[in-house]
Amino acid sequence: METTIQLDSHGVMAEAVGPEHGITVAEWEGIRPLLSAAQERLRARRAAGKLGFADLPLERGPLDVILPAAQQVRYRFDHVVVLGIGGSALGLRALQEALLNASETTRDRLDRRSMPTVHVCDNIDPDGFEPLLQQLDWKKTLVNVISKSGKTSETGAQFLIVRDLLERKFGSERWKEHIVVTTDPASGPLRAMVICEGLQSFSVPPNVGGRFSCLTPVGLFPAACAGIDVVALLDGARAMAEACFAASGCEGLAAQLAAVHFLLDTRHAKPISVLMPYRDCLQRFADWYVQLHAESIGKDGKGQTPLRALGATDQHSVLQLFVDGPNNKMITLLDTATVNCALTIPRTDEPVFSFMGGRNLFALLQAEAEATRIALREAQRPVLRLTLPRIDAPTIGGLLFAYEWMIALLGELYEVNAFDQPGVERGKVLTRELLQR
Repeated sequence: METTIQLDSHGVMAEAVGPEHGITVAEWEGIRPLLSAAQERLRARRAAGKLGFADLPLERGPLDVILPAAQQVRYRFDHVVVLGIGGSALGLRALQEALLNASETTRDRLDRRSMPTVHVCDNIDPDGFEPLLQQLDWKKTLVNVISKSGKTSETGAQFLIVRDLLERKFGSERWKEHIVVTTDPASGPLRAMVICEGLQSFSVPPNVGGRFSCLTPVGLFPAACAGIDVVALLDGARAMAEACFAASGCEGLAAQLAAVHFLLDTRHAKPISVLMPYRDCLQRFADWYVQLHAESIGKDGKGQTPLRALGATDQHSVLQLFVDGPNNKMITLLDTATVNCALTIPRTDEPVFSFMGGRNLFALLQAEAEATRIALREAQRPVLRLTLPRIDAPTIGGLLFAYEWMIALLGELYEVNAFDQPGVERGKVLTRELLQR
């Protein structure tokens, strides 16, 4: 899996963008022992059972429950409403957008139409939530409530509203047939409700944080309901995990990504990391990355600010800043080697458009990505290019795990705890206090 995802790191090296902005050979050699030590510490934590996300690709037990449950949902329901926020939603959104909307999807459209539509309600803006509640056929709707702690205010508010709606429609017992809860296996108010009301439920492993939980029932159950091949997803993640576990120094995709981000931030004043996919179906993956990076590493005054851009759309807006503004960013271009593209640009005698005639639309998109890479390098802006062989479940599974392992390595390099979120927790406390007043 790892060898099929190609990383071109030449554009971040000193020979490409100069020693002020690019990584020197001495810096690259110097970080090897630091990465080796970081990998050893992570392996020791994993062996001690303190790195729960790392073992998720290897665990198939949850699928024995998830797959039959998802099959029943597909048979009975037309809609699945997911109530969750942050890590309880972004990973699932990334899977949905990549694996249900990409042109490489191999399922035919009739098969896709037979699957439930999964609605992810990851915000409490009433302008978005209320219309959805009004338009759904609740006889054909299942609600998946996701909160590891069971205390998330936004999800709790949505659940109280939906439970009241279901009780009024179906009575004091039948409403429970429309609810599945995903939460901590032993503690929290949602787990207590599961026990008291006899609700169907899945468990989030206690040693897996929300933003690392996409490969738990948090992401796998609703993804399976939507028809995503979660077995293949885990297969790809497992192949990447095994490569990460065996790596040392700067070997492997995750380690190289960690080294580049750390060195450009701490040695070359690049405190901003931009992930710029050149596929619409990878936008939500970039959103997931932004949360993963920011919430994991942004502590003790350390860490890059992660941002998302989109090619080729943002070549007509923020690329101006990237190329000609402050040289304080590193940009990762994320694209794919192939696309099933049937759209060919017609030939024309118009001089301004004639150069495109006879080419398909994906060839133009590839040229746009390469043009952006060249423009950034010419302006001495460090740029990575990450190319996926295709958009499919194994590739996305491998990509997800590579970035998770990269973030774990960055936590070791920055000497911060990549698995807590004190700033986020403070906001939750203040929200409760304000409402209680």
